[in-house]
Amino acid sequence: MVLSERSNKYYETFGDIVSVCTECEEFTTVKRCIPNTRFEILLSGLGAAADDYELEIIEKDIFDLLVEYQNDENTIHAIGKVKTTLDGHDEEWVSTKIIWKNKFVGNSLRDEFDDQDFDVGYDN
Repeated sequence: MVLSERSNKYYETFGDIVSVCTECEEFTTVKRCIPNTRFEILLSGLGAAADDYELEIIEKDIFDLLVEYQNDENTIHAIGKVKTTLDGHDEEWVSTKIIWKNKFVGNSLRDEFDDQDFDVGYDN
């Protein structure tokens, strides 16, 4: 799942479910424009978890939330967020940072996709 980089003041953000080939990095959008308010809150809690128990609870909540968007054909293995920055020449640089992965994908999925936003460009 790839989330837009912007969320509104109520933490609502939009994203798409995309299927990415880990070999060639081609992608296909499976489902578009999924609104959600809980992703932003849960993902921000990952970095603020006080101990392993709290981290485990947040991981379980993320997994439970992802199950709502999965079906027999699609399993969500990671959550990425689009990030736009300016380089030294005021040109935009877009990337997608993976901010959560389930333990089954491990190192097979990169932590960041440079120059890639997977066509997720929602402006909340």
